[in-house]
Amino acid sequence: VELKGDSKSLYMKVEIAKEEFVLKGTGKLAGSKVSEDDFKTLASVLEENVACYVFFRDPTIGNEEKWVLCQYMPDLARVNSKMLYASSRASMKESFGHEVLTEDYFISDKNEMVYSVFMKSREKVDKSELLTFEEQAKNEAKRGEILAMSDGVALTVADVPITVSKAASDAVTACVDKKTNVAILLLESNTQELLSETSIVKNAAMEDI
Repeated sequence: VELKGDSKSLYMKVEIAKEEFVLKGTGKLAGSKVSEDDFKTLASVLEENVACYVFFRDPTIGNEEKWVLCQYMPDLARVNSKMLYASSRASMKESFGHEVLTEDYFISDKNEMVYSVFMKSREKVDKSELLTFEEQAKNEAKRGEILAMSDGVALTVADVPITVSKAASDAVTACVDKKTNVAILLLESNTQELLSETSIVKNAAMEDI
């Protein structure tokens, strides 16, 4: 709590150990405001194979007193660790305080913790505002066609219609019904279809699931 209110505080790194949030490191601003050098400091505290949360000072104008929650999920981190961090994020944000957070920043590579990359991610435009009513209607019709042709259901992620295969839907249902502990889903980039990858589960060691 004291660190959140410290105007010189740059970041707080938090990890999960034995089902508890543990503060693993803190740092101060290099100057009076967040800079590229500060982002180099942030990148330096990220490990190649260890997932973590990093709360860092928001560098955008007008949000200097606010914080950003970075969820760092490196490819080399254990699968069960990634699942734990993903499922605990809401609780972490609640513990930190929603009122002082501006957004989430998801990265899987420490090279993404760069000032210019983060600022570019802030350039958000509502695509629907750029479309005419007719274009929006066509998009909705297209999503309806995908749903009609699908064995499962259709979703929309970032304005991209996603078809959910029956196998993927069954895999999720099996988890909900507690018939299995994990469902691994893959997005087929060419067809935009969500598939179930059971072979990964069968070949994985239990400690990796």
